[in-house]
Amino acid sequence: MDNPEVHAVVIGGGPAGILAVGALLEQNCTSIGWVAETFGAGRLAHYTNVPANTKVKHLVPGFTTAAQSSKIAEDPRVVQSIAAIQKTAAEEWPLLSECAEVFQAFTEAYRRDMRFRK
Repeated sequence: MDNPEVHAVVIGGGPAGILAVGALLEQNCTSIGWVAETFGAGRLAHYTNVPANTKVKHLVPGFTTAAQSSKIAEDPRVVQSIAAIQKTAAEEWPLLSECAEVFQAFTEAYRRDMRFRK
């Protein structure tokens, strides 16, 4: 690593860490250190058939806004994962595994960003 300086460090690869990274990208942070045991959406990925506690009509706009503000809205996996949740009726609760898929798509898109230190 030529320049080990980072401007922000995020610890954790679950939903809170992923959204923190998105907020830093939205603010045009130029160098981010992201530390996580795994980058697999935290514990969400372990609860495959458990319904989320937020209805689709609230989740989709939040996911869409987060993707747009951090400039990953065009990423194919992000688009596909948000579209999969939209297949559930607006008044229903998606499965946590579906939410985990969105967070995993965000993680992959963020980690391709050159502002992250490897």
